[in-house]
Amino acid sequence: MSSLIVNQAFRACVHLNEFQRGKTIHQELPASLLNNQYIRTNLIRLYMNCNDVDKAREIFSTAPKKSIVMYNTMIEGDINCLGENNREKEALKLFEKMSVTPNAYTYSILFKLCTQLPDRDVFEFCKTVWKEISLDNQKNPVVSTSFLALLLKHQQISICEKFFSQIEKNNVTRITMMKGYLSHGMPQKAIDLFLQLDKPDEIAAGAFFNACAQIKDKKTLDLADKVFSRLRSPSDRLLQSVFNMHFQHADISKVKILFEKVQRNVINYASLMKLYNDQSQPEKTLKLFQRMKAEHVEGDSVVFVLLINACADIRFLSLSRSIVKQIPKNLLADHWLAKITCTYVGSVDEAQRVFNRIAQPMRMIGIKESSFNENDK
Repeated sequence: MSSLIVNQAFRACVHLNEFQRGKTIHQELPASLLNNQYIRTNLIRLYMNCNDVDKAREIFSTAPKKSIVMYNTMIEGDINCLGENNREKEALKLFEKMSVTPNAYTYSILFKLCTQLPDRDVFEFCKTVWKEISLDNQKNPVVSTSFLALLLKHQQISICEKFFSQIEKNNVTRITMMKGYLSHGMPQKAIDLFLQLDKPDEIAAGAFFNACAQIKDKKTLDLADKVFSRLRSPSDRLLQSVFNMHFQHADISKVKILFEKVQRNVINYASLMKLYNDQSQPEKTLKLFQRMKAEHVEGDSVVFVLLINACADIRFLSLSRSIVKQIPKNLLADHWLAKITCTYVGSVDEAQRVFNRIAQPMRMIGIKESSFNENDK
């Protein structure tokens, strides 16, 4: 059995999540192959991916010679399981104890780890690391972009902009800065940066449409439509971003068109229903509910509130009662829905029947009584 075949087998097991098969291969390996650095690295990756951290550490710690790829695999494995038994602290300890010189990938995953941690001391540690790494690594776009993401999480935007102006940039760097602008409530700067991209990919386009959703003027919407018209075969995810943007702009004509292209899940049904209600078209909300049932999409509490409000707008009491009967009992644990349901069912008897279906009715006593006038009581 050659080392090349064994390595390919371990990679396949990780890729296909065939962890038990990988463990079986490991048990049958001759001792001579276990000293192969590449095989040992793939074994570490296998056990990290199946969350057997102790075994991965055993394989790592018993390696006669630890390579940089082994270290990176261990650190990355800990990052992928953040929050589990202080794995992030183990990753930081391992970085500090490295017996080989870190490479660009090591620094990039270190900064990625620290970006996900709120600890200020960790951030200060990474700032020190940045100052100490070689100029070549600082110029590496992967490393500098990872550090930029870390700054955007912990620093004022002006400091991040200064750092951004000093580093070599690629599209990923610019997209990271765009997302930073969005997280700091500066959508126009994100849009301006998008327009500087030579060949924006779908991730950049998605961030651009998210920015346009936050600026509710016709000029921005026209620009977004122009960008969208140039896209070839946009993915479902990108179509969803455009759908969300037009929803935020309350552009019901565009939302209706995009509704036929995006995945018609309960959230998108609710979005279109809300626009119908807001624009005094409750009949269309009710009609959309029929299509929703025909497509076997289950309603949530938001959908049923929108439906009851639509019935109230057209004073269709009997239909309102029919919709109330269709509300699953588990949704009545949502006391916002329960309150509106008791309010609009039309009679004390109907309200009592709804009240009896509520999971925790004692919490609803004040709501039920306040839902009716003196005569109803």
